[in-house]
Amino acid sequence: MGLGRFMRSVRESRNLTMEEVSKGICTKKYIYLIEKDKRIPSVSILKMLGKKMEIDFFEYLAYIDCFDPIKVRNVLSEFTKLRKMNAYDQLEKLNNEIKMDMDFITEPWKYEVEYNTVMIYLLKYNNYRKALTLIYSVFEKGSISKEFSEHDLKNVSGSLIQFYNLLGIYWKHMGEYQKSISLFQKMYNFLISKRNLIEYRDIYINVTLNLMQVYFMTFEYVSINELSKELLEFQIKNVIIDRLSVNYAIQAASYYKLGEKTKAIQMFQKSMYLCIAFEQRMLIESILKEINSLNLVKSEVYDVNLKKESRKLLNHSS
Repeated sequence: MGLGRFMRSVRESRNLTMEEVSKGICTKKYIYLIEKDKRIPSVSILKMLGKKMEIDFFEYLAYIDCFDPIKVRNVLSEFTKLRKMNAYDQLEKLNNEIKMDMDFITEPWKYEVEYNTVMIYLLKYNNYRKALTLIYSVFEKGSISKEFSEHDLKNVSGSLIQFYNLLGIYWKHMGEYQKSISLFQKMYNFLISKRNLIEYRDIYINVTLNLMQVYFMTFEYVSINELSKELLEFQIKNVIIDRLSVNYAIQAASYYKLGEKTKAIQMFQKSMYLCIAFEQRMLIESILKEINSLNLVKSEVYDVNLKKESRKLLNHSS
């Protein structure tokens, strides 16, 4: 679409004239030239125009070449939210609705649809063979190796790199823990220096949490606590609240296995209270399953009131 056409579509959707938009900022002719893509506004002017039209244009720059930048951004935001919630039914429904959209049949956004498809086969239907076939198909189409190589991926988009995360999850489900750990460690080392970039932030958090889970399965509890503290510092510094509960839950399970019951109780309480505060029903279900598998309920890892509140939220959301 281009910035000019996008700005014009936003202006017209707000029923604003060029005169109204330009007043106090620039000339009407300058707005005309921007909308014809014959001028590129400065950062300060773009900010002022965005304020006048009640939109942050900088949030849409990554989608500016799409047919419908606003729709793409909103759909991607919903994809991210549903993935974090483990809401696979809703994710599958939205994925089916959007997969033939003009913007989602071309790169890079088509990979978001394919990522959802693999995730659904892997984590909803437990169809591991199909999931692996789709992952390798994406690697082949993207001309990237099945083996994670930092050198090969320097110019590869985050949309493609995230498929390695699903491959690591596949190995974990197949009980190939060393393969899973090796892949997640390579990804972690690749992402640690890029985690402050928006494109890589979610992938870094996902990979770190997944590595912590596989460490738990291989009894590497000290390694879990080291990663957890580093990730916690990053999440708090950047005000990333949505998966703090998962971090706390894994750390609590690790403390429990190390015999540090008091710390385990504190971490699980933090995890559950965060789930309750943000009404994360799917995460509560996942954490409750983990608690039961570790016999943490019998060990009174979280108190009666907390258990009552979590059950109330589950019942309310049903």
